[in-house]
Amino acid sequence: MDKAQVFSRETGGAVRDLGQPQRDYKGTFNADIKTHFVTDFVILETTLPLWFYRGVNHEIEELKQAQKQKDYSDQLVGQIHNGEQLYLDKEWCDPFHGIYGIAESMAMQYVKRFYALQDDPNPPYVAANCYEAWVVDSLPGDYNPIHDHGKRTAAGLSFVFWTKVPENMRNAEAPTLKSSSGQLDGCITFVNGPTLQTAHSEFRTSKVISMDPQPGRFVIFPHWLNHMVYPFRESLNSARQEESDRRSISGNIALFTEDQVQRSDEA
Repeated sequence: MDKAQVFSRETGGAVRDLGQPQRDYKGTFNADIKTHFVTDFVILETTLPLWFYRGVNHEIEELKQAQKQKDYSDQLVGQIHNGEQLYLDKEWCDPFHGIYGIAESMAMQYVKRFYALQDDPNPPYVAANCYEAWVVDSLPGDYNPIHDHGKRTAAGLSFVFWTKVPENMRNAEAPTLKSSSGQLDGCITFVNGPTLQTAHSEFRTSKVISMDPQPGRFVIFPHWLNHMVYPFRESLNSARQEESDRRSISGNIALFTEDQVQRSDEA
């Protein structure tokens, strides 16, 4: 009795009939192995020029000096105790109007690229409308807890755009978060599943991505994607408040199908 027959009998498995001829299954072959990688979410980013975000910052300061700012904190979850959260009216100036327009252009790029990833040449959305935007001036200790954004249509996108970041806000040289390194101080983190701490050992890909704020960096993402912003400590060069100010502009975008656009035109 061979080893296979002994094992089968001990485990209650089928036993080969000894009357059957012995078969030789030895051999080699080349296997064509394919990898199927499932993308969990898509984020697009671009960088806006210095002259543009400097103009935006100038107009925000003008808005404050004119005392015409509108507090928007009652609409937002940000725990901004030292800074402020203000509504951004696109009619105030050309740079504010430009932010709304850039958001809409980036939204259509998002639609195009997302559906290209799905091998779908016919995206259902043909128009975008950025219907609100706000500025968050964060100071040391301020933060945003994990949250997502609302929407006005079946599909919506959101964005964040940084125009001011304190020097040395985070420890960019830190390889990990351990030992209170400050690696992610002031950063934004998008979360839709496990982190890298355990994911790889369990053959799971991380569904978390962190981005460090940089002046001019513009990021667009699906409205449902959970995200948070970590607090930061005093910058090494924060003797004046304006040098410790982390300024971001965020907003929401509605997407429309061709039928929705036609019905809107007829109304």
